[in-house]
Amino acid sequence: MAHTPLRYPEKLISSHSKLLIERIREAFPPVRCFGVVNDCPCEECTELRVTLQRRSWDEIPASFIDLRRGPGLLTDTAVHAFLPAFMSRAIEDPALDNITLQFTVYSLCPSLPEDDDPPGRPPTIDRLQQLARLFSPAQRAAIRAFLDYAVHRDKCLQLQQLQVEQAIQTVWKTG
Repeated sequence: MAHTPLRYPEKLISSHSKLLIERIREAFPPVRCFGVVNDCPCEECTELRVTLQRRSWDEIPASFIDLRRGPGLLTDTAVHAFLPAFMSRAIEDPALDNITLQFTVYSLCPSLPEDDDPPGRPPTIDRLQQLARLFSPAQRAAIRAFLDYAVHRDKCLQLQQLQVEQAIQTVWKTG
């Protein structure tokens, strides 16, 4: 049974946002995650495992996503399973300083060439291309649409426009 997520009033969500959420829902049918969610023993990651294990993305409470802010602590299998929950929540939140939107985009974009990929930095192109192979063409198209939406909506993300464009063209392409 799907959890009823915390929703913002419909009037605060634009028609473009609603269409994008619908596109994400169509591209990502809910599938339970039976794979490894993460392998870190810390308290936060243990909570992630307990909450997400054997659930589908549409069963994850919005309040849980709001606290996690993005899929950065998840394994590739878990990102594949739960990314639509993070993208949908990021789109639903009308806040100008939308941390979930920023963290989710950050996790889908490569680091700049001068970055050494230390902890807390976005992943490399090779790492993201490995992740992208888990997604269908329709799912990658929905991710590209999400990234395009995000960079035009959030002023903080406009500073990452080069990384977003690079991700759209090299990582999340459908071919």
